[in-house]
Amino acid sequence: MNELLPYQQWLDWLRHNLQRGCLAADLWRDMKEKGGLDHAIIVKLFAAAEAPLHAASSDINTLIAPKPVVNGNSVSIAGHEIQIALHLKSPEVIVFDNVLTADECRELISAGERKLTRATVVGDDGQPILHPERRSDGAGFQRGESPLLATIEQRLAALVDWPVEHGEGIQVLRYTPGGEYKAHYDWFDVNNPAIAARLGHGGQRVATLVLYLNEVDEGGATEFPELGLSVRPRTGRALYFSNVDEQGRSDRRALHAGAPVRAGVKYIATKWLRQRPYI
Repeated sequence: MNELLPYQQWLDWLRHNLQRGCLAADLWRDMKEKGGLDHAIIVKLFAAAEAPLHAASSDINTLIAPKPVVNGNSVSIAGHEIQIALHLKSPEVIVFDNVLTADECRELISAGERKLTRATVVGDDGQPILHPERRSDGAGFQRGESPLLATIEQRLAALVDWPVEHGEGIQVLRYTPGGEYKAHYDWFDVNNPAIAARLGHGGQRVATLVLYLNEVDEGGATEFPELGLSVRPRTGRALYFSNVDEQGRSDRRALHAGAPVRAGVKYIATKWLRQRPYI
């Protein structure tokens, strides 16, 4: 198929292939690489195809995660050189170094310090609550709230090939000694109606970016219990991982934890990427 085909033909093709069990990720790739469709059109087609399919079968899921281009050992974005330090293909986990400069990290820490409050989790009723499993302070920012944030968001969007509009605002977190975040998922539990209501703001969280803003004296790694993987903090480093498996479902292998800080202070920034434009 090609981009010149009418929208309805693309929609019929997509529905047909989803119904016969094709992986959403493969269809997305064909539409982008072979069909030449841009991201916005593909998102619109999937959104249109999803509703009738979900009504017919609760087993069909069309979640798509970003597909960062990691063919080489580094990538250049607007003259900024970023190194690829680790790439796990399934589930997709990528460690990028030099995503942020030391100055950008310091500025982000300073901005966060001015508005830190105790970090929360999403409770069973869908509302933010304090919880002993998350011991940190957080500061949330609106998308593009400052020139620094806008620059970082544009760089991250280019790095993972996902539109800025599909991202939540950046959140800066501070962990003092003893601070940690026990093993959890970033995706929303669709079986809990109260939590699933959050999907209305942009769909599922399909991927996560963790930005490390400083060196930590001891502890503070991001750990993946299902994978036996531990990523250590390093100034300017970014950890990317998909929350979606190859069948387009929320991936339980994406279970992760912020290990306790044993000495020093840990600063990170998180960026959650949504299925659709986040509002």
